[in-house]
Amino acid sequence: MFMFIIYALLIYVMGLGVGKVFIKKESKLYPLRSVIGFVIFMGVLEVLYLPLEYFNLSSTYSNIITLILSISSLVLGFMHIKKEDFSFLKDYHFYMLLVLLFGIMKIIPSIDATDDSVYFPLIMDNAFNNINTIAPETGILSNLDAYHAYQGFYIFISFIYKVQHLIFNSFTDIFVVFRSTFTLLFVLYFSNILSYLKDIFKKGINSYIYILLEVLSVLLIGVQHLNHIYFGSFALFSIFIPLYMIVINNSLKESDLKVILLMETGLISLASSSLFLILMILSVLFSYEVIVNKKVDITSYLLESIPCGIYGILLINKLILIPVYLLLILVFYIFRNTLNKVLSKYGKYIVYSIPFIFMLGSILLKGFINISLFSKSILLFNFLMLATILYLVLIKKEKINFYVFLFVLMIIIYYNPFTSTLVSRYLTTKEVFYRISFITKNPLTIISIFIFILKAFNKKYLKIGLYIFIGGLTILYTRNLYTLMIKNDDYFYDYNYILRESKENLEVGDILTTLEGKVVSLDFPFRSYNTTLSGKIYRFLGTAEYSDNIYEVLHHNYFLSDGFFNEIKEFDYIISQNRYNTSLSTYYNELFKNNTYTIFETKNIDNGLSD
Repeated sequence: MFMFIIYALLIYVMGLGVGKVFIKKESKLYPLRSVIGFVIFMGVLEVLYLPLEYFNLSSTYSNIITLILSISSLVLGFMHIKKEDFSFLKDYHFYMLLVLLFGIMKIIPSIDATDDSVYFPLIMDNAFNNINTIAPETGILSNLDAYHAYQGFYIFISFIYKVQHLIFNSFTDIFVVFRSTFTLLFVLYFSNILSYLKDIFKKGINSYIYILLEVLSVLLIGVQHLNHIYFGSFALFSIFIPLYMIVINNSLKESDLKVILLMETGLISLASSSLFLILMILSVLFSYEVIVNKKVDITSYLLESIPCGIYGILLINKLILIPVYLLLILVFYIFRNTLNKVLSKYGKYIVYSIPFIFMLGSILLKGFINISLFSKSILLFNFLMLATILYLVLIKKEKINFYVFLFVLMIIIYYNPFTSTLVSRYLTTKEVFYRISFITKNPLTIISIFIFILKAFNKKYLKIGLYIFIGGLTILYTRNLYTLMIKNDDYFYDYNYILRESKENLEVGDILTTLEGKVVSLDFPFRSYNTTLSGKIYRFLGTAEYSDNIYEVLHHNYFLSDGFFNEIKEFDYIISQNRYNTSLSTYYNELFKNNTYTIFETKNIDNGLSD
């Protein structure tokens, strides 16, 4: 069970090895060498995985590639390892996050995220079969959708899972490898980011106020995101998007194209949402150079867009467009000097026109002010921060830094109810539109905004007012955390803090490892415990998509009709929450039952209605 500590430390050392190759000791990014090295490592892996992912080749190839690259990175790491590389052991950020993510956050509001039922079996399937050829939740032979088909992060985890499973052969191996290992690793990296921010931002700020800002920035991420930080998509929020923002800002002084390109590829391997997040950040960097620095070099943007361009083409599965795209890049590169002159002179007008173009587009799409994509608290917070920053910059003539500028333009152009219809339809999707907040509400952005405002206020009463505001927000979010995790008695039952799973779920999982056949399940991710099983899983209770006969029976205990039994005959087992299975107990034998779940056996049961 405690192998996750070894895995996390080995990956940390691998990141150190790669980071020390790419990041010079005199660079300002050197304190972040391990986390940058990890993202670069994932970027290199993703480049090597791409043919395997596209052609759904055997995982044997991905395992060989991963083994070679991992051993090489480990050798580099151990060759150059120093005592200072483990300074996180003296850092309070590390222990604060360790307690928060392994201790306090046990169930919010449930143990497993919906994504668990996809990624757990996906990782296990990809460890021994052809890559991305089995539908994770059902076990049916089916190629993975394009949005998940190029996430090399999970193929890397499949390699670690295979090692763990060959050694221990336990149904809890996936929990050790995924939940535990990557939660610990990301605690290391998150504490690394917070420590770095403290070093660059704390000067001139009261120590207690800065700590309060750190706590607030962590709480504002949201408890659901932190509880599932082991996912690449959720780790983007707290770690990898702030890291990319730091590297991109640093590129204005220390240009290192290979680091940026490999990092972008690594971010895409973590989550497909990186595609639009990277492009949005690059567009704001372009705007910053045009408006604030009054210069621009189109060459860097052309080259830095290549990983996103190629990934976008893979998503639509039009490989013929790759040479066309690269040719277009070449044409722009040839005429770069002319383009730079035009953009340096007129670029600011292009930037100023974009919000109005997006607003017009939203009006034409008949969805102007799509308020449903926002929460009122986020809108209020964004408006207050935006108004204050604009006042300080336009009226008080305060000099704006890149991170605050990034927040301002993201709110004006992208995370804006007046432009959201167009943005959510064509630049993101409605399902992941909210991930723009990964840029506007992450710890780096929050700390940057408040420190910018604090340093700009030269009147004591204004600073006191801001202190009260920061303190009030911290108390509010701490109260919400308390309500979700401590005050709710429903969540006080046996829980494995290492595996991050309840005892009752593990009991069901243990039984599932002894079964073979087809399963119909209400909300229980059965293939997360046994990938030899196949069947149906019904999630998102109460939505129209799942209001079919089985859902009606299990959820509402309606009369069991002939139609239900005719459909259920193809399944060998039913997994149901106890509150839904009153009627089922009349017709099916209970194979196993605990306080939450019952497993029914459907074989050879004469219910009198099935013929």
